[in-house]
Amino acid sequence: TPPLKIAVAGAVHAELGERSLSADLETRIENSLIQINARYAPQSRGEALALALKIDQIDSTRLGAALAALSSTPASATQPAPTAAREPDPDAALKALTRLADADWKASLEVGRLRLGGLHAAGLSARLRAHDGLLRMSTMEASISEGQVRAEGELMPASGSFSLNVDAQRIDLASLLAQVPGVDWLEGRAEVRGDFRGRVGSGSDAIRSLKGQIRAQVTDGRINGIDMLQTVRARAARPPPRDRGLSSAIVKGLTEFSQMSAQIDLSDGKAGSRNLLVETALLRITGRASLDLIDDHIDSSLRISPRVNTVDRGLAALGRVGLPLQLSGSVRSPSWSIDLPGLINAPQSP
Repeated sequence: TPPLKIAVAGAVHAELGERSLSADLETRIENSLIQINARYAPQSRGEALALALKIDQIDSTRLGAALAALSSTPASATQPAPTAAREPDPDAALKALTRLADADWKASLEVGRLRLGGLHAAGLSARLRAHDGLLRMSTMEASISEGQVRAEGELMPASGSFSLNVDAQRIDLASLLAQVPGVDWLEGRAEVRGDFRGRVGSGSDAIRSLKGQIRAQVTDGRINGIDMLQTVRARAARPPPRDRGLSSAIVKGLTEFSQMSAQIDLSDGKAGSRNLLVETALLRITGRASLDLIDDHIDSSLRISPRVNTVDRGLAALGRVGLPLQLSGSVRSPSWSIDLPGLINAPQSP
């Protein structure tokens, strides 16, 4: 890790009025240029302190480590200072936020570029309000993965509980998932609306606290790793019991789809959907899916059927039975398989 640059420099301009104080500060911490406009008016009910912050760029990990180093006890000669950047401490952050929430202030925030872990955002703007121990984000907008995200939420730092509403439009999944090593099997343009609640923390406890619902739709996309159309045609050409070995074969490739939609429920560290729908030019795929957010394990059962009134004889041979598929394993490298028990035991179409 490169050495941290913790030097803070800048300029301050202040004006003291009869009942107010205004100040402008420009400073730089690490590689972040920060401009702050502050107005303090004790007589103004509900907004004694008003802040406007503009930051050209933020790398949250390095900036958090720099701020933590500023507030830590200097290392002694027998205890050298650590050289690696430290991860933010959720408990310490909540204690600091609790003190902020007990004050009475409002703030506007603008960030040119933000790096939050593996997430990159641009043009972020937000409005914040603190009152009676509650931090409220009335609006937040940012550009992420070629799309636009809007959100609002509340945080009660004393208990760590939070709620968040998110509306994301035209997100490029390939660009977003490229920031997660190994997850490259789904592409398309996503629209997501979600309502969440949970508790701030670290590790599996924070993940298990998440509850809520997500409504997602992906258009003009593709699933990498399986050619569903050719897999279905291979199955239709040799129905069981004529050749069960052929029925278990998956034709590798990709599946382009016009639409994928699902309603996803979050609870106990899992995200699950029972109404997954994928539509291609010739196929209709329905089923359920479950993702373990702690173990990063996916388990999905699907059934592929021909679109209504298909003129493709090979697909029409499937009738109403369809082809049962399973997707399971690590979310980074899941594997496809044909559900042979479901295939063999299913009633055959006349």
